Parts: sequence; C-alpha cells; structure tokens
Amino acid sequence: MSVVKMVGAGIYTALLIGIANTAYGQLTGLPTGNAITLAYIADVIGKIARFLVLISAVIAVIMIVWSGVVWMTAGDSKRVDKAKATLKNGILGALIVFGVGVIINTIAAVVTGAAFCSVGFLGICVY
Repeated sequence: MSVVKMVGAGIYTALLIGIANTAYGQLTGLPTGNAITLAYIADVIGKIARFLVLISAVIAVIMIVWSGVVWMTAGDSKRVDKAKATLKNGILGALIVFGVGVIINTIAAVVTGAAFCSVGFLGICVY
C-alpha cells in the first residue's frame, strides 16, 4: 500500500473510533432494561415459526376442502382435473408445511440444547 492509502486508512479508523466513543458516551445515560438472551431469541423465533406453520396448515386444509367441493360439483372433466390438481397441491403443501415444522423444531432444539438432553422432566434437562 502506498503511504497516502495508509494515512487515509489511519484517519478513517480514528474517525470511526471517535464517532463510536462519542455515540457510546451519549448512550450511557439511558435506562437499563432486560438483556436479550439466547433463550429469549429462541422463544421468539419458535413462536413466529409455530404461527407461520399454523397459518400455512390452515391454508393447506382450506385448499384440500375447496378441491373436494370443486370435485363434487364438477360437471365436466376439465373441472375434475383442476380439482385433482388442487387436491394434489394442497396435500403436497401440507406435507411441506409439516416438514418445515419438524425441521424448525429440530433446529430450535439443537440451538437451545434440548436435543442433547438424555433425561428430561417437565421441560427441564435432568441429565
């Protein structure tokens, strides 16, 4: 690197450190709050994931029921084929949603350490 680039990088670094120290100095008067822990983050992610899986499962069930209604009221073979395709897609969607739910719960168990618990009682790892 040339001398100009090294000096420029040094000035840039000094400015960033100065700005960071100034910002930190201004934030020290803020009231304290509860710390965000890994367990809290895992809980929030788990709640969001369960909500999305639930909504997706409801949509998949609605699609399956709707395809059954269309199939029963179909007057021609085009509507029957459309109902069959909708039924197939609804079942496939439900399988994907439940598979995603299993994957998310598995990842959450690994992240929180619950997957490595040999003996558990009431959600607490004993051994």
